[in-house]
Amino acid sequence: MKSKKEFPKKDYQELKENLEKITDTRDRILLKTIYAGCARVGEVSRNRYHNTWQSFGFEKLKISPGLLLLNLKTEKTHLDRRVPLSRIDNPNQVYFKKNEAWLTEDLINFYSIDKKFVWNISTRRTQQIFGKYFPEHKSHVHLLRHWRATHLRQGAATGVPLPMDIIKKIGGWTSTKVPEQLYEHSIIEDYIDVDF
Repeated sequence: MKSKKEFPKKDYQELKENLEKITDTRDRILLKTIYAGCARVGEVSRNRYHNTWQSFGFEKLKISPGLLLLNLKTEKTHLDRRVPLSRIDNPNQVYFKKNEAWLTEDLINFYSIDKKFVWNISTRRTQQIFGKYFPEHKSHVHLLRHWRATHLRQGAATGVPLPMDIIKKIGGWTSTKVPEQLYEHSIIEDYIDVDF
């Protein structure tokens, strides 16, 4: 039987503070984009193994008064996926009720300045940037994806825990098997004081 992977945990508020204090705008936006999109690094930056890479930039955003929508192409299956982020507190929305303006407005402001801007940066360079600001995690930029999925599952990012089928769609998984194995523990740990 395959053992369950253990990922270093990062509290939502702590991660927000870590990302907000990055003074280099491009580095901050790159890491925020990966986190917000629950993205694999190659979905935002250039993957050296695939020549099918699609640049990520302003044209991949849909902006409305209450919502920011990231349009990503799933790196493994090349399927399109859309990741919604709330810009304001909206009690009429079922899930994204909590204000994530710290993510959305920063992304909108950056990508709106130069609408032709795209990330032309390698995955290796993206890993180095992550390691610069999170040295305790070295170059494991994929942790941003895991932290986002965990925060969504716990409800830390949305105000209410998201069901696994929604997390599956946001993260671009083809089945709920992988996210259930990785993130189901996070919802249980919120209710009891026992580490698994």
